[in-house]
This record gives sequence, structure tokens and C-alpha cells, in this order.
Amino acid sequence: MMKVPKSVVSFMHETPSCWPESDKQLHTLPFDLYERYSIAASLISSLRRGASCSVLDVGGHSSVLWPGFPSLVSAFVPDARAFVIDLHREPGLTNYAVGSGAMLPFKDETFDFVLAQDTLEHIAPAERQHFIRELLRVSRDIVFLSFPFFTALNVSCDRLVYRFIELRKNVELPALKEHLAFGLPDLATIGDWVRDTSFPFAVWKHGNALVWLQMMIAKNHLWAQGVPEFEEELDSVFNLRFGVGDYRDPCYRSFVLIGKNRSEKELAAAVEGCRGEQISDSDQQAVYSLCEAIMESTSSVEVERRAQHAINLIDRLGTQEPQRVTDLSTRLAEKSAEARHLCNLLDQIRPQLADACTRLADASSQAAHYKNLLDEREQRVADLETRLAEKSSEAQHYRNLFEGMQPRLDDATARLAEATSRADHYQGLFDEQHEQAANLESQLAANASQSQALLEREKQSRIAAEDEMRTLKARLARFPWRFFVH
Repeated sequence: MMKVPKSVVSFMHETPSCWPESDKQLHTLPFDLYERYSIAASLISSLRRGASCSVLDVGGHSSVLWPGFPSLVSAFVPDARAFVIDLHREPGLTNYAVGSGAMLPFKDETFDFVLAQDTLEHIAPAERQHFIRELLRVSRDIVFLSFPFFTALNVSCDRLVYRFIELRKNVELPALKEHLAFGLPDLATIGDWVRDTSFPFAVWKHGNALVWLQMMIAKNHLWAQGVPEFEEELDSVFNLRFGVGDYRDPCYRSFVLIGKNRSEKELAAAVEGCRGEQISDSDQQAVYSLCEAIMESTSSVEVERRAQHAINLIDRLGTQEPQRVTDLSTRLAEKSAEARHLCNLLDQIRPQLADACTRLADASSQAAHYKNLLDEREQRVADLETRLAEKSSEAQHYRNLFEGMQPRLDDATARLAEATSRADHYQGLFDEQHEQAANLESQLAANASQSQALLEREKQSRIAAEDEMRTLKARLARFPWRFFVH
């Protein structure tokens, strides 16, 4: 059995009992949960501007961990206006909504800080880039991502812990199952996506993969041994002593900090401020030793409990009086008869049980059928709500257009009325001028007629004068001109 280093044992015993209750509750959280939320709280504290800030935790669902527990982000940043959105229904958290991170139901730039803690790896690879863009859309300042990233070692650690839990607890852990099904995010690809946004960002790693593996195996072993209180104490020791400096390579988790209105220098300073001194090699070995010692001791305790129970039974049987043995034999015979009677009843009940199982299977099938119908109805309702929102937006758009056109319509109506008035005025002028022109034409026709009559009279006069002139000339021609010669 490996010994726990004295430094760790003394630290466990020297832990003060006068911590605030909220600190005690936080320190007993699972170590990997504590690591990422304590880092997020430190970054929010150093980057927030002003006394108040709003935080959205995407995928931040958790069970209610203690009376009055609001949510993880509210517990770590109690003075922030925190909101949680996740796909889980009815979690009992404060300020919680059911929804997808791929289509957040919030307006652009609603929150100061948007967190997605170990959520990216649970999203299908084809949707991960859109998910990051959606986080940036609803953030007005900071987006903070954490996720286990792809390496061969990290995938092997996930697979080992998944198989261990499946063996010891006889359950499949959904979170690790999705890690294996979707694949861990590739850190280089995530870096390229974030770089394409043109926003300043910082990337760093945390959580040694082998420490994570050792702690996960130890914690699930303690749970399987029926001593979950040891699991909480192990988490508490790790969180207080090792968590802040747990970033020796090879690391299991990566963090990405994106600032929409920050410089890279400012982000780098915030990251440096949230990282403590890296744990030493001896401290890391102490974690291994502590986990192995606790696992070995709890396994020994279980064996000792069973052996002691058997010894106690043997001692009790060896010290009984003969009458006691006779009584026990009689009771055994009675119980045997009772058992046979119960077996007969069981044989009678078995056909009923088989029928009940069949009916239960039919009922389960019907329930599954109606659940599918209900899911389809819910999806149709969701689609209709989406279409309603689109049509409402379209209606609002056309309403805005209508309201914008109304002043132009009123102006056009006024201008039309003015043009109509002017047209009526000019129509009156035209009618007057047309009447004047008709009068002038009548006068002109009368004058033309008079002129024609005068011309005819003049022509007749001229013809008569010409006739008279010819007559005169003829008479003169016949007149003897010699009489006028002197």
C-alpha cells in the first residue's frame, strides 16, 4: 500500500473548519468542474467593467447541489446577473431556460460575458463553428470557451474512464459517450475559426491528462464502494491544494478567451492573472499516491467488513445453547414450509406476471409511440413558433414600410389637390381663351365676308371703270384730233 505524503496529510488536517459555508460547498464540487468555473470566475473578476455585469452560461445545466443553489455560474460569481440555457428540462435552477446553443433566443449583444464550459465537445462537428458564432452574436464583450481537445492520449483517457464506469457502476456515462461518438474538438481547427472572426483571443491549456485520469478512476471507485463522502473530501483536497496549478503537460482541457472590444495584451494579462504557480512533480506524484492510497484502503475496508461479518455469525452460532439450535431448526422447518407455500403461490402468479409483463410491454410500446407523437407535435409547435416569429418580423417590417409611406402619401395627396386646383384654374382660363378665340373667329369670318363683298364691289367698279375707259378711248379714237391742232 502506497503512503500518502506527509505534506498532503498535514494539509488535510490543517484545513480550517471556519470556512464560509458557500466556500465549503464550492470546494467539494467535482474537481474538473471546480477548475473550469473557478478560472471563469477569476477572468470575469479581472475583465468586468463596472460594478454590474451579465453572464450567460450556455450548456451550464446542473442538478440542485444544495438548498438555495441557483446555478454554477451564480455560485462562483454571486454578484453577476447570471442566466443559464441548456437542453435539459426542469432542472430547478434560477434564471434557467431550455434551448439550444445553436439558436440562442436572445438579441445581439445581450450579455457582457458568454460562457460555454465543456459544451463544444457535445456538439456535432459540423455545427461547432456556427455554435461559436452564435456565442459571439449574443455577447457584447467576452466569450469564454473550455473543452477537452483532441490528442491520442486524451481519447484513450476518455475511453478508459468510460469503460471503468461501465464495469463498476453498470451504467453508460452519457457525457463520455458523446466524447467518443462526436470526437474531441481539434484545437488547431478551433484556433482557425476564432482567427477568422478577426477578434483578439487567447488560448491556453489546463488540467494534466494523467491527473484527470487518476482522479476520475479514484472518484468512481469510491462511489462504487459506497463511500461518496470520501469522493467529496478527495475533491476538496484537490481543489484547495492542486487545482489552480494543474497545467503540467500533457493537458486534457483547453481554454479560449475571445474579446470583442479588448486587446490581445489585455486578454493575455487576464489569463496570466488567473494561473497560479504550476504544481511541482512531487505534488503531482502526491496526487497519484493519494488516489491510490484511498482506493486501496477503501477496497481493504470492504473486504474487512465482510470478513468480520462472517466471523460474527460463526461466533454467534458457536455459543448458542442446544435449545436455541432446536428452536432455530423448528423455525427453519416452518420457514421451509412457508417457502414451499410461497413457491406454489409464485407458480400461480407466474402466468399472471407473464401476462402483466406482456401488457406492460404493450403499454411501453404505446407510450413510446405517443411520446414520439408528442415529440413530433412539439417539433411542429416549435416550427410554427419559428414561422410565427418570422411572419411577425415580416409584418413589423411591412408595418414600418407602411408607416414610412404614409407621410409620402399625405404629401402626394396634398400635391395632387394643389395640382387639381391649378388644373381647374387653367381649364377656366383655357375655356375663356377658347371662347374669345371663337368670338374672334366669328368676327374674322364676318370681316372676311365684308371684305369679300367689298372686293366684289371694287372688282365690279374696276370692271365698270375699265369698260367706261375703253368706251372713252373708242370715242376718242373716233374724235377728229386735228381740230385741236393750232
